[in-house]
Amino acid sequence: MLGFCFKPAATRQAKTALVLLICGLLGSCGWGAAQRVSDQGKVRCESRAQREGGVIKRWYTYNRCLDTIEQRLAQERAVAARRQAAALAQRLAVCRRTRPQVSQLVAEFRREQADLDRLRAEVYRPTAKPQPPDPAALSKLPIYDQELDQERYAQAVQAWQTKEAARSGAWAAEHGRLLVSSEARLAAIARDLRALNPALLTTDAMPRLDGQAVGRLADCRPEAFR
Repeated sequence: MLGFCFKPAATRQAKTALVLLICGLLGSCGWGAAQRVSDQGKVRCESRAQREGGVIKRWYTYNRCLDTIEQRLAQERAVAARRQAAALAQRLAVCRRTRPQVSQLVAEFRREQADLDRLRAEVYRPTAKPQPPDPAALSKLPIYDQELDQERYAQAVQAWQTKEAARSGAWAAEHGRLLVSSEARLAAIARDLRALNPALLTTDAMPRLDGQAVGRLADCRPEAFR
């Protein structure tokens, strides 16, 4: 059990032999009948004994530690349980206090996110381009009239292109303004949500709601925070 504390050396063989004899008489280096000690307790005591300088002192420290280690571990577990219970109670209190505001902000975030997704999916749709003259009908006309129709068509296309350039430019400017405005509103809602609970949003550059975190905060159940 205490192999860690026996490091034979030429100058200490007699002392080591004496310690081994005492350990044998006392029973596994314990003080008489040893109490049942968990593996965690043994590791803790071994670690504490290793800090001592001599073989006898390490043996003594280890066995004294075994006498009380389970009680100490039980006390540590009780303290940890009380801290965990206090932390859980605090999280539940915060959840219940902020739930109305969180619910409102989550609804606003979802609406704004849907609007932003719709805006991002929008593309410009041009008006119909003028149709060229019908070749069959055009072939029946005199050359002069054919050239006149072709010229009219070219002029119509040029006018359409001019109007489309202005129209698409105006659309792009308005669409960009709407995107910037929507992104700003969404960012503002995200900041308010993070101030209440950072776990509600993902950590992406363009955050989304974390469905599991939102679900936990929906009814503030204790089991959701364990």
